[in-house]
Amino acid sequence: MHQANHYFNDPKTYEYNEKFFIFSVPLHLKVHFLKYLFIDGGVSFNYYPSTGYTWGVGAGIGIGAEYTFKPAISISAGYQSQWNFLNLFSRQNNSFGIDMLNQRGFVIGLGYRF
Repeated sequence: MHQANHYFNDPKTYEYNEKFFIFSVPLHLKVHFLKYLFIDGGVSFNYYPSTGYTWGVGAGIGIGAEYTFKPAISISAGYQSQWNFLNLFSRQNNSFGIDMLNQRGFVIGLGYRF
């Protein structure tokens, strides 16, 4: 289930069920506090090959817990929110930021610190 908000033309929120593929490259900064907790946030650059969109930009924030094992392998879990402007130079109407996709959820991660 995805939500699309049409901010400039129509203040209503619409819900729709369909396949929606996103290729996303996030650039987030993670700050640790109280030994195991963290907050993170940043921007993402996204490609949407379906529904006529081309490129988008977004922002996200999160909070969670992370534990690092020896040698530098870590597991994490937390809550993440992401907001994406879908139509940065859209093929549909050559405009910016009319549609926005909101994503929220619980994330689990496995990482390796170099």
